[in-house]
Amino acid sequence: MFTAFLIPTGLRRPPGKLDELALPAMKDRLRKQLVRRGLGHVAVIGSIDFSFNEDAEHRWSSHWQPHWQLAVTGCSERDLTGALKAHFPADDAAPRPIYTSAIQDPIEQLSYLLKPFFSRRVSYIDDQGQANTRNAPLKPQQLTEIAVFMAQYEMTDRLFLQNVRRYGARLVPNASIVREA
Repeated sequence: MFTAFLIPTGLRRPPGKLDELALPAMKDRLRKQLVRRGLGHVAVIGSIDFSFNEDAEHRWSSHWQPHWQLAVTGCSERDLTGALKAHFPADDAAPRPIYTSAIQDPIEQLSYLLKPFFSRRVSYIDDQGQANTRNAPLKPQQLTEIAVFMAQYEMTDRLFLQNVRRYGARLVPNASIVREA
């Protein structure tokens, strides 16, 4: 099992335009991408998250960036990255739109997948000339925009499950996943 962070740069929205996105369509899009790329069999638990991204040097325009935070099992990190690379292109604001890593602390990493807050990510060039980012609190106008957007959804509407289902308060693998294990 590993974590995957996916940044769909095509879903980026400028300030004031977050309401152009729809969580159900975003979840459907990821599900179709996984199936079409031969990963319909993998088990995925995760969520869609949002950050407000800006650059301290104004190299690109400030924007809302939805991104996926997933825990994946049933394929390798290389398989996932190779299959989805065409759907998640890099650009100046997202030079690494797919990032995977082994799960070191399952409880910590799974709890991070559906966190109840959003932040602002500020990109900058550090003293060594390297691109870096820092997290900062959202400004009042950004807080208002994300609150209005999220008010139309239940918190669990951000949840993405593939080959896993909710059974009461528990998440359980689909029967086909259990038979394959």
